[in-house]
Amino acid sequence: MYYVSQFSQGAHGNWLNHSLFTEETIAPTLLHFPNILLGKIGGLFHLSPMDSYQISCIILLCLFLLLSFYCMKKLFKKSTYALPAFLFFTFSASLMNRLPETAPEPFYPFQLWNTPHYMFDRFTQLPHYFVMNMCFLVVLLFLFGKAKNTWFAIGTGVCMLSMTILQPIVATLTLGTAILTASIQKEHSLWKNIGIISIGYFVGIAALIRLYMTNSYVQTMTSEAGWQVLTTLPFLLKSIGPILPFAIVGIIAKLKKAAAIERFGMILLVGSYTTFLIPEIPRFLKFSNARLLFSAQYLFWGWFAAIGLFTLAQYIGRCVVVKKQIIISVLFFLFFSSVTPTIIWEIQHRLPDTAIYQNELYFLPKTTASAFTYLDKQVPYQDIVLANSDSHMNMLVPVLSGHKTMLGPAYATINASMKGKEIHAFFTLTMDEETARQWVRAHHISYILYTVTDGYAGSFAQHYPFLEKVFSSDTATVYKVK
Repeated sequence: MYYVSQFSQGAHGNWLNHSLFTEETIAPTLLHFPNILLGKIGGLFHLSPMDSYQISCIILLCLFLLLSFYCMKKLFKKSTYALPAFLFFTFSASLMNRLPETAPEPFYPFQLWNTPHYMFDRFTQLPHYFVMNMCFLVVLLFLFGKAKNTWFAIGTGVCMLSMTILQPIVATLTLGTAILTASIQKEHSLWKNIGIISIGYFVGIAALIRLYMTNSYVQTMTSEAGWQVLTTLPFLLKSIGPILPFAIVGIIAKLKKAAAIERFGMILLVGSYTTFLIPEIPRFLKFSNARLLFSAQYLFWGWFAAIGLFTLAQYIGRCVVVKKQIIISVLFFLFFSSVTPTIIWEIQHRLPDTAIYQNELYFLPKTTASAFTYLDKQVPYQDIVLANSDSHMNMLVPVLSGHKTMLGPAYATINASMKGKEIHAFFTLTMDEETARQWVRAHHISYILYTVTDGYAGSFAQHYPFLEKVFSSDTATVYKVK
């Protein structure tokens, strides 16, 4: 809902990302700017923010897959490997884990939170993550591709700037890996390209530092230092899945005679996964180690797996009198047989069950949705609408009405814990009338949304007589603060 709210902002005319999940007035920023622009485009076609979000994800996924395949064809010497590499890249998934008989499910994949090891996790991303991953691929094309011109250089600089603002950890990994690659390969032409992307990187870093120093909303994001994914090396290897042995063979085969792009991939994979296994480093640097692993990285898993596939086929062909094509087909069959159970499991767990239809975060009654429609027509949108966080209606306010609210996700709300307790006291009627009156005015609240899941509207209005009912339906009431 947090990111869909940015689509709502774009549809309502904003060009920058405003903080809608906290009451404080905070200067708008460029953070997550692709979501704002995509929401604005959706608004031109009269799409709802939710529809814009879903359609954007589908279109960006198609573009990401096409650009990934294009990179494999253009960046690597043996373009005939591109299709096998793309198949590895697309269908790779974790291995299955046999759980104890007492567990709810007998089998469960080796899942690591917020990593791209599941196929659907890799390709069902947030829109601005798709943009970031495509920016990474454009930077690769500029660093290691043959086509060079002024406009391409400018566009790449903009992509590096965008990637830095969207995901500075990935941008830092990209630049650092490129520098190490140029130092090891001793390719002087690569240094010129690095100099161009460095301009975009340092402009982005300077902008982020300025934001951090002046914007309290951005400062709350450092709380992600506590979001570390803890695992062991064996579990991590099984989470990467059946693509790993193919990729290891490919890396070994190319270790001595790697092209610059291949050396870049080796350093990137080894560096990011090693740091991922040592969460103390990212915790010290105030970011989550999950930031180190991203979908476009799988371009290199796929490429090295393809090299490993042909290397194994060549070796086996020396030992057994069988056509190379048959060996490759058998190896591919083994790979797909290994990942299929996990892919089927992913599909089954993404299909909605009957319980989801009773969850108002997914399917709102039309009578409740009408209350949000009413609020959507009330301007200015900077007016604060209070809704109950216990029923999660607060999360829907910016998305469906375009208004600010007092409480949202912890990373998007200043003093979220304290506000959550106060809102709970207000909606459970444990605040007395005078205290509530002062509290509402102190927080500059203009409207209050009360739904049937919060309780009986009659008792609520009687307890707080300073509220004026301005809209009512069978399941929702909107009050205006007098």
